[in-house]
Order: sequence, then C-alpha cells, then structure tokens
Amino acid sequence: MRRQNSESISSLLKSFVEENHLEDGLQRVRIFEAWDTALCSLVAPSMGDEAALRLTSRKFFRDGVLTCTISSSTVRSQLRFHLEPLRDRVNSLLGGEVVTRIILN
Repeated sequence: MRRQNSESISSLLKSFVEENHLEDGLQRVRIFEAWDTALCSLVAPSMGDEAALRLTSRKFFRDGVLTCTISSSTVRSQLRFHLEPLRDRVNSLLGGEVVTRIILN
C-alpha cells in the first residue's frame, strides 16, 4: 500500500518551525554559532579554539545588534579594533546582512 500524500522531510520541518514560531530562536542560534566561528578564526591562532570559545560568557541579539560579553579585558580591547571584520565575517557565514552592529561588554 502506497501513501498518496507524501511530503519531504525538509518541508515537514519547515512547516513545524513555522507553526511553532521557532524562526527567531533558530536564527539566534545561527548568529551565535557564526560569532563563535568568526571569533575562533581571529583569536584561536594565538589561544586555541577551546580557549577562544570560553572568552564569550554571554551573547544577546536584538534588532540587528549582537552584544557579547568578553571575559578578558585585554582580548576585549584588542577585539574592538577588529569589529568591522568580525561583523563582516559573521554576516558572510550567515549569508546576508543580519548583524548590523557588534557591541562588546
């Protein structure tokens, strides 16, 4: 017996995400992962990936602004000189202009 109303898994997942209003949360997770990747590519050569990932203690995203709390004041000061390249790298990983500004605390 064959099923008549078959759908692809990707369309079912898309429907599930839309019905449960999960788009914003999933986008936020993608942004945070892109930040981690961008930060590791900039900082990891001198520290290592694991140490670079531990630098960001908190991340928050709203209205195009990514706010990150950096635990090391020295690294935070150095990152302030690289905000534009970091933002560009995050946006390139996301495939569009999602993050308009990065604030470091």
